[in-house]
Amino acid sequence: MTEEEKKEFEEFLQWKAEKAKKQESENQVSETKEEETNGKEQTSSPVTSEVKSYAPEQPADNTGNTTLIVILAFVGIIFLVFLVVGLGSKNRTPSALAEVEDSVAVAVVDDEFISEPVVDAKQDSIARAERISEVKKSIKITSAYLGRPNSASGVDAYFYYKNLSDKTIKYLVWEGYPMNAVGDRVSCDIRGYRDFRGKDTGPVKPGKTSGGCWNCAWYNSTAKKLILTGIDIEYMDGTTFTIKENEIEYVR
Repeated sequence: MTEEEKKEFEEFLQWKAEKAKKQESENQVSETKEEETNGKEQTSSPVTSEVKSYAPEQPADNTGNTTLIVILAFVGIIFLVFLVVGLGSKNRTPSALAEVEDSVAVAVVDDEFISEPVVDAKQDSIARAERISEVKKSIKITSAYLGRPNSASGVDAYFYYKNLSDKTIKYLVWEGYPMNAVGDRVSCDIRGYRDFRGKDTGPVKPGKTSGGCWNCAWYNSTAKKLILTGIDIEYMDGTTFTIKENEIEYVR
């Protein structure tokens, strides 16, 4: 090998070595970039996965849609109700109308039944007022009492009245019983009765007074007060009038 060929061969080897070194350097750079790229992918991949797994899901805002649906449904229901009512009124048969009229009539009757007690109470009140006025115009009791017991425990009864009516009284009969000082009802110790009837004979003209004393109506030394339980009046024209026990207070 000549000196020139030897030099060329050495230059070839040097070039080949440099080329190999350059290739190796390029391979190292390429591997480094690839490793960096792979490292970045490995690093970003878990983060992304973690973010995806823990990121809160945002609910869809369907409030407006839900409200709109509810409003439309409500309007639709109202429309259907009015439609059904309108069709029902147009297609109502005479029998259905008769049923409605019957129900109205029953309601009216029920109202009458409900109002009857009120009407009856009002009528009773009016009748009672008229009755009291009539009683007050019959007579006026001027006195009714018991005398003191005599030596035989006989007690006299006194009854006086005035004729306030426009009729002449033919007979007046009063009825009552004696009461002791503690408010108990007592009876006659000799005859055994409690109630006594005293009869006054007229005629007693309108505006006149009458009455009298009924000797020894009871024999009971404890009798202190005369309690009247009723008055029967007979007039000269044949008519009669009775004053009940609960009406005595109106002629006192």
